[in-house]
Amino acid sequence: MYSKLRKGICTCQEELVVEGYFYNVSNTPVSGVTGLSFDVYDVNRELVAHAEVVDEPTDEVKLADMKLNPGECKYWSFIIQSPNKGLDLTESTVEHEFKYDSFDKVKLEDGIKTYYNNKKINFSKTKPKVENGRTLVPIRAITEAMGAKVDWDGKTSTATITRDDVSIKLKIGDKEAYVNGEKVQLDVPAKIENGSTLVPLRFIGETFGAQIFWGQDAKIIIIAE
Repeated sequence: MYSKLRKGICTCQEELVVEGYFYNVSNTPVSGVTGLSFDVYDVNRELVAHAEVVDEPTDEVKLADMKLNPGECKYWSFIIQSPNKGLDLTESTVEHEFKYDSFDKVKLEDGIKTYYNNKKINFSKTKPKVENGRTLVPIRAITEAMGAKVDWDGKTSTATITRDDVSIKLKIGDKEAYVNGEKVQLDVPAKIENGSTLVPLRFIGETFGAQIFWGQDAKIIIIAE
């Protein structure tokens, strides 16, 4: 289970709302949460706040009702009372501890499972694969899921992926890519396998501003925006 703290700067002395998401990258559904504890640290690893979260009788939304299946994420938030004015949380981190009852491990299909904003991405004949420690995925499936457009130049074996004001150019077999015209070095190049173009998932996702989470045991990838 991962959590991600949204970045922010405290501008008031009364309270600071800290928010983010929990990501389940295991093969175990999580349910029956009885308590959460948080430690928030600033960029210098100084403890900013500690919070204990438990269900109260008056709560409309209860921790015990939260359930996270493999590949799912949930929004969370809590309030830091009387923080230091001007507290910079731009590079802050959050650590947490869960107390919960979990179901038995579920049987997942073989191979790498990929989710985008809680929705599973289905791949047809060519599946994601790991090469040199990097995950390559079929370009059409990942770009369609993220709402991007793909143009293919057969003469130069170059794929151009665009979304909003971001343009990515990848040439098959080339470890150099271009983002809005600027050269970027890749760990692994795009390749063609079984007639499908495979591209480095983390590079594509993070270039478009997404966060990538990897669960080794369950082989689950979560792409979240």
